[in-house]
Amino acid sequence: MQNNHKAMDLQQLRTFIAIADSGGVARAAQRLHLSQPAASRQLQALEADLGMLLFDRIGRRMRLTSEGEDLVPRARRLLAEAQSLRERARALQSGETGHRRHATHDRVGARRLSRQVSPPPSRHRY
Repeated sequence: MQNNHKAMDLQQLRTFIAIADSGGVARAAQRLHLSQPAASRQLQALEADLGMLLFDRIGRRMRLTSEGEDLVPRARRLLAEAQSLRERARALQSGETGHRRHATHDRVGARRLSRQVSPPPSRHRY
């Protein structure tokens, strides 16, 4: 089966959550610093990708469908994981965290390497 529309992206999920939280596209668009048509297009693209309506439209208000209710917590978790991934990548890039691997082929090299990478012994006595 061929999928002719754009794949879901994080911005579409952000828009979905913002509409769910605010109850309408206009308020969500304002909160996300988007135009109302852009927010509507993102929601429509997400609904098309998922093959279901996420909201019942009642005038200008929008109420989550039962499917939308089910997907909101999952969308929140995905966005939180994406943020966690960004933070981890920044920490790795800045050298704040990570793993280093050192290799040597003999015991003498291993002892030298161990002294170079080990923290100095504490001078404090308890």
